Amino acid sequence: MPAMNREELARALADAHLPSVLLALVETTGDLSLLRAPFDVAAHLFAGNAEGDAAAELRALAGDTLGQMDAVAASADAAALERMLSFVSSPAAAKRYVPYILETQEALVRVAPTHTRRRKVCVVGAGLSGLHMAIRLRQGGYDFSIVEKNADVGGTWFENTYPGCRVDTPGALYSYTADGEYLWADRYPRQEALRDYYRALVARHGLQEHIRFGTQLVSATFDEATARWRLLLREKGGGTAMLDADVVVSAAGQLNMPSVPAIEGHESFAGPAFHSARWPRDLVVDGKRAAVIGTGASAYQIVPAIAPRVAALSVFQRSAPWPMATPGYRDATAAGHAWLVRQVPAYGRWHRLLSFLKMAESGFQSVVADPDWRGPATAVSRTNAFMRVMLVADIRKQFEAAGPSFDAAVPQYPFGAKRPLRDDGAWLTALQRANTALVTTPIARIASHGVITADGKEYPADILVYATGFQTGKFLPGVAVVGRGGRSLEDIWAGEARAFLGVTVPGFPNFFFLYGPNTNIVINGSTTFMSECAAQHVMGCLDLLESRDARSIEPRPEAYARFNADVDAANKLRAWGVEGVSSWYKNATGRVTQNWPFSLMDYWEATRTPRLEDYRLENGTAG
Repeated sequence: MPAMNREELARALADAHLPSVLLALVETTGDLSLLRAPFDVAAHLFAGNAEGDAAAELRALAGDTLGQMDAVAASADAAALERMLSFVSSPAAAKRYVPYILETQEALVRVAPTHTRRRKVCVVGAGLSGLHMAIRLRQGGYDFSIVEKNADVGGTWFENTYPGCRVDTPGALYSYTADGEYLWADRYPRQEALRDYYRALVARHGLQEHIRFGTQLVSATFDEATARWRLLLREKGGGTAMLDADVVVSAAGQLNMPSVPAIEGHESFAGPAFHSARWPRDLVVDGKRAAVIGTGASAYQIVPAIAPRVAALSVFQRSAPWPMATPGYRDATAAGHAWLVRQVPAYGRWHRLLSFLKMAESGFQSVVADPDWRGPATAVSRTNAFMRVMLVADIRKQFEAAGPSFDAAVPQYPFGAKRPLRDDGAWLTALQRANTALVTTPIARIASHGVITADGKEYPADILVYATGFQTGKFLPGVAVVGRGGRSLEDIWAGEARAFLGVTVPGFPNFFFLYGPNTNIVINGSTTFMSECAAQHVMGCLDLLESRDARSIEPRPEAYARFNADVDAANKLRAWGVEGVSSWYKNATGRVTQNWPFSLMDYWEATRTPRLEDYRLENGTAG
């Protein structure tokens, strides 16, 4: 590799993430003595991109050093990694994350085997989780197929096409680990880019021939005589087909079936009325009067996108969202950062890892409830109350004056009780436009040309958008899953969706979930990570089946019960699970069926390798 252009390098370093620069420099040179003052001030993970003399010195050193050598990173050993990570974060975090980092490096070079396995696997869904599972199965040499109800891959990023749609997780963390630092056009990728990423994955990994598009799973029945699953499929056009599989992996996810409230008079609305996940392809909003019901994640993106274009906009709010200040949320990826990712492999790898560490570690303690808390119900601990004070101050800065609109924009529930939303000022700016009305009075009914609230006021509308979320409690809605003894999953759960590690359920052998019960993340991670962990656990279970020549594998009831008891107890001490808090994370009985209440490393460690004491293998030595 030729020496780098010094001028280009200097310009790139001006855009660079300094902790990643430092660790890339240490790894590339092998010089641990660079872990010294004053770089500890400039490159601490939670200090942001600090400026000043120390930052300038670090950039100058990186420019001089990297400009004189090939940018090829050497692998650091565990001891060096721990020193490096301790310098930019903390010794405790470093010790815990080094094993994950080493395994991540292995994932970057994982290749497909040359032999094949005898078991046939069916994956349900070709979204984020399903495609990753398919890639792992292909690498493992398994015979697999994917059934996908849509006409294309991408899952939620195929279905949601509303204006402003983009991810709220940093792009560095929204690609598969094996892809390293994927260069998105934007810091937080847009829907179109995400959809195209998944299409490219299918082509790169040769998955196209394995996918049955326009095919929906209707039922899955376990045959105890053969230890196989009989799958009834509904195909495009209404026909049906049968498929047999040794293993089923549900990657249908949690947010795939729209929830539309049955508001009185909804059928009488004369104009286009639709859920945000079913946005009409050719809809024109310019100059129209629009009504948006809901103020969750989808509305948070739709409202700023259409407010400047519509004649009038009514936003109906039941509870205000918590905004998390994210300057540059809609910015393009900095050119200098992209240049460094391409030219300095270690920089891109460290940026992804440090982005993960920062998101995993920051904010989690603020949502842990203090059982002795005696403060107001708008907080769950002293730390949570302090977070509230800071966030309310951020909201206040965005209002010209206190008043009804400001009061309505301040959530009356604890921070973390619902997912906070990325805020670059667009949401509150849109709410304060002259053509926008934020309505907090409950809706009484819908009329042919508007929405009428409980006080009798009518808000005229030509377009009605239900930004009202999804049916989240069933995990495989509309699918009849029947396991041992003819017992259905719906009857077993009885509205209380549970799974061991969010992946397996007793009585349903060789049946696995990705992004299953209690694996959702509220404050401190990404769906990509959780799904990769679950897929790793599935692969471990399949390896057990192969190595022990077993017919089936399922969790032991005692492991299942123990895990769910621990999860339930912890969720009751989180902002989203405390008594009195209402959110979509809870079911009708008040149990949190969605969220993971521990750290990300807890999940990685728990799912990394299946333990024989947690599982029952039929016809295997573990008996």
